[in-house]
Amino acid sequence: MEKKKSIDKLNELAIRDIDTLKHVKEEEIDFIEYIAKGCSQEVPRLYDRVPPIIKYNRGNEELIRIVLDYYRTLDSEMYEQAKSIIMGQNDIPIAIYNRKDITRKRGQVEKELSGYDKFLQGSQIQWDEGYRMVYRNKERVIPIGKIYVQRRENDYDIYSLAHEISHTFDRDKRDLSKTSVLLAEITPACIEEMLSRYLEKKKIMTPDGILRRRTERAKSIYIDSITTYTRMQLIKLYQKNGRLEKDDIKRIEQENNMSDNQMKWVLSYLLDEKSSIYYISKYIIADLISTPYFGKMYDEDSGKAIKMLKDFFKEMKYGSPESSLEALGISSKKDIDGLIKQKAEYNRELHNANVKPKNKEREER
Repeated sequence: MEKKKSIDKLNELAIRDIDTLKHVKEEEIDFIEYIAKGCSQEVPRLYDRVPPIIKYNRGNEELIRIVLDYYRTLDSEMYEQAKSIIMGQNDIPIAIYNRKDITRKRGQVEKELSGYDKFLQGSQIQWDEGYRMVYRNKERVIPIGKIYVQRRENDYDIYSLAHEISHTFDRDKRDLSKTSVLLAEITPACIEEMLSRYLEKKKIMTPDGILRRRTERAKSIYIDSITTYTRMQLIKLYQKNGRLEKDDIKRIEQENNMSDNQMKWVLSYLLDEKSSIYYISKYIIADLISTPYFGKMYDEDSGKAIKMLKDFFKEMKYGSPESSLEALGISSKKDIDGLIKQKAEYNRELHNANVKPKNKEREER
């Protein structure tokens, strides 16, 4: 009975995924599947030694000061945009809040800021419908962004604030239709990659703290990749047969050279999956491009890397998905394969960094 119930859940997931992707271009679907498959081949063994997360009671003023100083050292235009948002001089309002405080002050917050339900979903930017104006002889709805940054009382708050602000860099508020949704997380991912270097250089975060965050992210992206690729396979089998059965799960397991335990592990995530397959794919693609590819470019020539990123902003606003990727030096399947190879090497390096010292001693003996 339990297995039948699990199969029913997988069928429901496949139906939901098919509905999500029905308006997505075929080439985008192929792109998602190819990258998800590539990023799920190298299993990152990252669990031996993960340093504990360090909690700091930084107030909002200190959080803002760190993020603004980071943008100031990065680029003058990004800094001015970030400052205008934080100082309330932009048409994009921002709310920095602590979930516990919001729960205690629910009525007050609902009165001060609309959209209380958004607060419970973590840090994000909402492109809500705003006022109408005539632009290029056409009436358009101008989306007004609302940035919500949920405090967790640790140094990840710095990443959250810098991340959400960066979403405003590559979007044309007058016409969001030109912005590639699939590539929408690349800018924040690259901003975070450079932020890690800033925080370590300024000794705001320790090397162990940076290592922990990189490790957690690598593990999360691997899980997203292998589950997304499996979902793509489930979609194809559902479309072919009209329903998923137990034999289909076994077929996927064999095609992916997975053990029974590995398949059970993947299914444990899929049976409880609530996120859209398209939504998850954005983060897989962004992480593949930002880490370590963009990070290495930044280390080699920071000025050139920032210029390429700003060119990416322009293409995201006024160009195409293809031209946006080209701005970052990615123009072919061969380039994607190179990124996947770099990612595998990066995961192995992370594993070595996480191995316990005593294990290293044993290896030397």
